[in-house]
Amino acid sequence: MEILAQTLKKARQMKGLSQAQLATLAGTDQGHISRMERGEKGASSDILKAVARELDITLACLLGEESAEKPEISEPDTPYFAAGPADAIRTNPRSPAGLRQLAEDITLMEALRIKPAEWESLTSIRLPPGVDKQGYFQLLMTLRAIVR
Repeated sequence: MEILAQTLKKARQMKGLSQAQLATLAGTDQGHISRMERGEKGASSDILKAVARELDITLACLLGEESAEKPEISEPDTPYFAAGPADAIRTNPRSPAGLRQLAEDITLMEALRIKPAEWESLTSIRLPPGVDKQGYFQLLMTLRAIVR
């Protein structure tokens, strides 16, 4: 969360927004933005996407996975999205519903740039039934924090 905190604060300041202004634009409250900037609180994938959108940066940039100078985003119709682990998850009815929801969210997949090894990790961890897309998103963020 430290990288998110630093990137969020720097991007917000570069955009010339107060915490309250960004919070209003992103659909949250100023206290949440403040806690995120201090590294005390994470956020849902929806809030992170909204914050990144309002700051005109990619979600991957906000999460510290790419610099603002090189926003390499693949188009949704490239093989990265059309085939591979995500496609296998989407088409397998035995895949957990939450993992399937994550694989079906092309915008989020594009922003997160989920690697094949990460999909493998997500599929290898057995979670209780009923874990939704948000749960798998949090698991992915945890795995990335551990592997760094």
